[in-house]
Amino acid sequence: MRADELIRLGRREEVWTKYCGFLYLGLAEFMEIQRRLLMEQVKLLRESNCVISRMFLGNEKIATLEQFRGEAPTTVYRDYEDF
Repeated sequence: MRADELIRLGRREEVWTKYCGFLYLGLAEFMEIQRRLLMEQVKLLRESNCVISRMFLGNEKIATLEQFRGEAPTTVYRDYEDF
């Protein structure tokens, strides 16, 4: 349910939890969420089979954050200028 709908229904605590609940997380919990979100993005990038994905990640399947760190080079703006 969207925030405006929850507010209209008087469910403000749910809005806070949904959008600001991360403020209550410890570092380990927060980093785990960030890892999961990054890996979701990597998966979407790989599934897109786009030129940028192949250029920076090759054809290897990336299953872990550590593997991503080892495979993906650090890039700068000029790496993307042609796109």
